[in-house]
Amino acid sequence: MAATLAATWIAGPTSPGFASAGRMLAPGQLRDLDTIAALILPSDDLPGAREARVVDFIDRALASFAADQQPLSRVARRHPLAGSFADLPEADAVALLHGLEAERSDFFEAARVATISGFLANPE
Repeated sequence: MAATLAATWIAGPTSPGFASAGRMLAPGQLRDLDTIAALILPSDDLPGAREARVVDFIDRALASFAADQQPLSRVARRHPLAGSFADLPEADAVALLHGLEAERSDFFEAARVATISGFLANPE
């Protein structure tokens, strides 16, 4: 699955509908996904996922070439400690992502591949 997933995200930005793609995710989902992407590819001395606006890339991708990526379109994963993932304390958010990674969660794998692809595909 990982190879197919990566191939989709690597080739996608060159697809005809990507440049004009609209939005798919709701504001709360964008906020949660932005938090997830920033934890996967954090900022330090160099720009990370937030500075590269990876969440915008992923949102446009889900509205075009990655429309079949169901795990990412269900980003509204709730946690008992907060109303949304973005509201979790950082330690809890990191622990939750580590748990998803350990489970080999389809959601985590899709988020990781999309984040890295979005970071590398940013033309700026």
